[in-house]
Amino acid sequence: MTWRFGISALLAITLISTVSATFLSRLLAEQIIRHDAEEVMQFVRSFVAPAVSAGYFDDFSARERHDPLVRPVLERISAMPDVIHVNVYDLQRRVLWSTERSMIGRRLPLNHELDSALEGELESESSLMEDGAYLKPEHLFLLNGPHEFVETYVPILSDSGESVVGVVEIYRRPRALFAMAAELLRGVWLSAAGGGGFLFVVIFWLARRADSLIRAQHEKLVHIETFAAIGEMSAAVAHSIRNPLASIRSSAELGQELEPEGTRAALREIVAHVDRIASWITQMLVYAQPGGVMQVVDAGEVLRRTTAELQRDCERAGIAISVLAPEGLPMAAGDPVALGQVFTTVMCNAIEAMPHGGRLDVSVMAGSHGSRLEVIISDTGVGIAPMHLERLFVPFQTTKKSGLGVGLPLVRRVLERMGGSIRVRSRQGRGTVVCLSLATRKLP
Repeated sequence: MTWRFGISALLAITLISTVSATFLSRLLAEQIIRHDAEEVMQFVRSFVAPAVSAGYFDDFSARERHDPLVRPVLERISAMPDVIHVNVYDLQRRVLWSTERSMIGRRLPLNHELDSALEGELESESSLMEDGAYLKPEHLFLLNGPHEFVETYVPILSDSGESVVGVVEIYRRPRALFAMAAELLRGVWLSAAGGGGFLFVVIFWLARRADSLIRAQHEKLVHIETFAAIGEMSAAVAHSIRNPLASIRSSAELGQELEPEGTRAALREIVAHVDRIASWITQMLVYAQPGGVMQVVDAGEVLRRTTAELQRDCERAGIAISVLAPEGLPMAAGDPVALGQVFTTVMCNAIEAMPHGGRLDVSVMAGSHGSRLEVIISDTGVGIAPMHLERLFVPFQTTKKSGLGVGLPLVRRVLERMGGSIRVRSRQGRGTVVCLSLATRKLP
């Protein structure tokens, strides 16, 4: 989804950048050529106006009488740097003077720029704005040279300045002007490309971030719905189990009064386990609820109590258990019942991972800044495969034959509810280390 959006955004930004750069390049070229044409007009008028008379343009037959006055001026203009051709037209569109002698006396075909100049408008054309292959009939003698040129039509005014008497057309190859224009146009395109690229990166980053947030929120909603279903299931299971447990406990108490002492010991163990199961059911109901009573908890005391309850199971499985929970640690913030069930779940998983015995080390210590408590539970069991390690906290995903796959997901949910977190490190055949991080709270 993100990549499809990225491709669409890239195409849209490329189109917008191209259109913008094309428009700006055209506008910039027009302004450069217009400014150049105005300077050429001022230059030409400063030379031609004092030297010509209306008779030079009005009477073609009398043109030779004016040549001694006009020709030096036109030859001086044609000899200027970058000038490659000059034409002078009268009002009848006839060439009065030209650097190309064969054109003198000819009337040119339709020429919109010349028509506009004869009406008093300054006109200019350039290969910067036109196709380089575009040539007029009067351009034929330019075919052997480069097509980079500027063509300027300068209206020549009468002595009174009220009317146009002729037009001077100048072809130039201003290399400095074209170099400057090329540099500016290159800057426009580079700016458009850089701006478009930066905009694409920003938009794509925002899209990726939004997609990540949406996915995270979706997963969170799925987990909430899953845990809500777990809570309902827990209530139903608890209701179904409590009644048979009550009957089993009553029968065991009655057997204690009637049977010999050896049987009474076994029945006492049945009663203890029934009480333990009943306690777990109560804890599970609290554990699966969306809320909880946050209070000050002695995590070390909860940890010692939990390990004491599991001591007998460790002895039966041949597991050596060690507990390091020093006094004077900061108090944790949380729900003591839920926290006890968290410790029980993690340690029971560790015991199940050592079917042939091993070592279970449990410790609690203060964090480096005193704002956290770190509970470390490590075992020497079979470890967890990398492919299963990635899905430890996905509900109903388990490798146990009799497990439901809700233990560790519930552990993480409860810890997050209390401002804590869980990290798991494991190597297959090398055991597992679970680090539970708890937020601390000062005593009131």
